[in-house]
Amino acid sequence: MEEMYSIPSWLTPDDSWGLCGGMCFAALDRYFRGDPIPETSTKPSRGDSLFSELVNRQMDSVDSVGKAKILDYQIRPDEGALLEPMHSLGHYTQSNQWPSVKAKLNSGIPTTICLIRASRAAIHKIGDNHQVVVWGYTCNSNNGELKLNIYDPNKPNNDAVIVGLTLGQENSRLDAYQSPGPDPRGFLRVPYDRTEGYISPEEPAIAPLDNLEWIWTVFS
Repeated sequence: MEEMYSIPSWLTPDDSWGLCGGMCFAALDRYFRGDPIPETSTKPSRGDSLFSELVNRQMDSVDSVGKAKILDYQIRPDEGALLEPMHSLGHYTQSNQWPSVKAKLNSGIPTTICLIRASRAAIHKIGDNHQVVVWGYTCNSNNGELKLNIYDPNKPNNDAVIVGLTLGQENSRLDAYQSPGPDPRGFLRVPYDRTEGYISPEEPAIAPLDNLEWIWTVFS
């Protein structure tokens, strides 16, 4: 069973969290509905329906995974150690989160993950963690090299963004990286909170990108 920690009331989402989760969930909403993406690249103003949608879906995304769980993963050590009482972030990323992400992708379903970027010592920087959508992957069974294809709201119109790590290393090390982008320490899956549209199991395990291209360059 995973250890959980209550999160202080002052660590609630605000403007410093950005809207990455909102853009990920809004992109998935349109993807599963089959709706076209908006044609504008202008930042919506406060009070606009689109701005309200992104803010609301940001809150939904954080609530879906849980602020306490994000913090729980953030404060874990990167890898295991003899005298370390907590399971490591590397352990939970590999043993708990990656199998869940893999199952979705093998069903042809893209899924959101929260990249843990903030230091375990800086709990006040929980908003520095970042949400992205994983839409495909490759895994080398010989050396355990895993590459996740992601849609990053901060890298619009870039289908080549990769999060990589090596599975099965000693002490559950990850040596994770993002190219391009800040390197994560690990990740956890963010459950999508609405009904996923039917996707044929015969479809490949890489989701089409057309409806995932949520282009808001002003948020980058």
